[in-house]
Amino acid sequence: MAVSKYDLLMLIGKGHWHPANVVDEYLPAVGMAVENIGANRRGTILIQGLVHNNAWSWTPGVLLYASTVDGGMVQTPPLGINNVIQEVGMAISATLIHFDPKRAGNIVSFAGVTSATKIYDITHNDTEGHSVNLPVGYPENTWALIVSVSRVGTGNIHLRPTALGTNMILGQNGWGMWLRSPADGKFHYSLGTANDDWDVYAIGHITA
Repeated sequence: MAVSKYDLLMLIGKGHWHPANVVDEYLPAVGMAVENIGANRRGTILIQGLVHNNAWSWTPGVLLYASTVDGGMVQTPPLGINNVIQEVGMAISATLIHFDPKRAGNIVSFAGVTSATKIYDITHNDTEGHSVNLPVGYPENTWALIVSVSRVGTGNIHLRPTALGTNMILGQNGWGMWLRSPADGKFHYSLGTANDDWDVYAIGHITA
């Protein structure tokens, strides 16, 4: 099968590659084509490193994920029942990325906010970093929670994958994917405004 330059690729056999796709589960993506490669032709495939493309317009500092389009990437996790989520790198600038594919995991549940389960009630009189354990009843191989939040107060809540990691900032009635720290197995956060009262609801979770 022919592949295009900058396509994410899955190795499907000895020397055979297919564009990655989270819907059809052509994952995990383990490489990126750095040139156009014709069907049954040899070509160069990057396993990890920096890639530049003037046609890109990424938001710097934001993670990249395999997408629902063959070979594509997105900066918003492609949430959907039975989709597979795989982080594949981070944008360094609008046109430069660090390609570094990680493990993929299935979304095992995804429901409307009205049927979500409240998992945390968070309030602190400071804006320091805090952490919580995996909610009771979730599989040990859960590595991310898909959450919605609501608050009493005026600030934001900052969710991060590690104690010192990059924030995902959510406001009133926001939602997003909260990554579990691989270092200590906890979910880390801080409040943008002291004494705000936050309710955190699980819409779904992702397992390895």
